[in-house]
Amino acid sequence: MNKKEMDNKTRMLSLWEQQQNLSRIRFWCRENISLLELARRMGIHRNTLCSWLKQSPLIRKAIEQGESWGKWIIEDKLFNLAQSGDIKAITFFLKAHGGRRYNPERYIGCDLEKINSGLMNEFAEVIDGEAEEENI
Repeated sequence: MNKKEMDNKTRMLSLWEQQQNLSRIRFWCRENISLLELARRMGIHRNTLCSWLKQSPLIRKAIEQGESWGKWIIEDKLFNLAQSGDIKAITFFLKAHGGRRYNPERYIGCDLEKINSGLMNEFAEVIDGEAEEENI
């Protein structure tokens, strides 16, 4: 690459680092677009964008913020569905966000089948004991 091309790419990078253009990047990235699509929208080659990502913390941060914004929008819609009583949304939300809190097996750190069978045995013993008392 000759000096003129380098100067042009440096100038373009500094233009994209301006606040209004960083806002554009954030806006586009909230749609969860690929780097290829982002480069296309910016009017540059994907390799140029990859190079800029290594050089420019401002552009990296704008992409990360846009992606976070997009995830927040989806998460908010999912949360609203869950709040409205949509069982699939509730289940998905709890699995995605609950982690340890909503997985009883991991929460108590033991095998639920053993616990359930133990409880069933105790329950059966109680029922049997009540049945014997009634027969007395």
